[in-house]
Amino acid sequence: GVYYVQYANASASIITGTYVDVTLDPALAFQGSTLPATDLGNQKYRFDTGDLDPGESGQFSINFNVDCAAPLGATHCTEAHIFPDTICPPMAGWSGANIVVEGSCANDSIFLKIKNTGTAPTAQSLNFIVVEDVLMRESGNFNLGIGATLELDPIIGTGATFRLEAQQEPGHPYGGMPAVA
Repeated sequence: GVYYVQYANASASIITGTYVDVTLDPALAFQGSTLPATDLGNQKYRFDTGDLDPGESGQFSINFNVDCAAPLGATHCTEAHIFPDTICPPMAGWSGANIVVEGSCANDSIFLKIKNTGTAPTAQSLNFIVVEDVLMRESGNFNLGIGATLELDPIIGTGATFRLEAQQEPGHPYGGMPAVA
């Protein structure tokens, strides 16, 4: 199989020394990539993406083999994260809350979380949705203090793809809807 990793500098500043860490699912064996990879151990690989101008973006691919013992139709949990990942100076009207989402698989269950990693509580109630393949499975509201986490009820894996999307704090420098699948 092939993963395509897209990255971007969404700031108005040049960001130097960027890199992307990718953690592959245990059932996937790294075969190669279009950017040189540094093996960090435990299925984690680092890809240097260099200096990025404001608005600059790029893409690289990772080739892998799936373990023959992996269940047919299984969803493989793989993560990519770019560094440095500091947030720009505060924007007018932004409370300082920063919403991030996480997902993990353990045995036959999927665990989804919404966290506030910012410097302030959310200023208002925000929305989230959980999608199973293409159908909405769950929706709700959340309001999180500094460092607080909302753990959703575990989902029994069925081979479907589950996606969590959460509303970002209004005025956040990057906006959008943080998502994990």
